[in-house]
Amino acid sequence: MIIYIFIFLADGIYDNLTNKDIIKIIWICLRKYNKKNKNKKEVTEKICNEIINKSVEMGSGDNLSVIFIAFDNFFNNSEKIDEILKKIENKNCDLMII
Repeated sequence: MIIYIFIFLADGIYDNLTNKDIIKIIWICLRKYNKKNKNKKEVTEKICNEIINKSVEMGSGDNLSVIFIAFDNFFNNSEKIDEILKKIENKNCDLMII
C-alpha cells in the first residue's frame, strides 16, 4: 500500500517532535476528522493546526510552519488507520520520510 502525502515543516517543529510523532499526529487526526461531513481542506487544516499546537505544547516557538499536501488515496485509507498506526509504532519512521 502506497499512500501519497507530502509534508514540509519548518525546523522549529522538529525541536520537540520526531518524524514518528508527526506521522502519528497525522493519522490520528485523519481518524478523528475525516468524516463524511468534512471536506478535505478542513481535514488538512486540522492536521496542520494539530502539528503546530503539539509543537508549541512541547515547548517549541521557533519557525513553526507546516505545508501539508495529501492526495485522494490518503483520505480513502481511513478504514486502515489502526493498522497503519501499529506499523508506525513498530518501524523507524525516518525511513518513511523522503
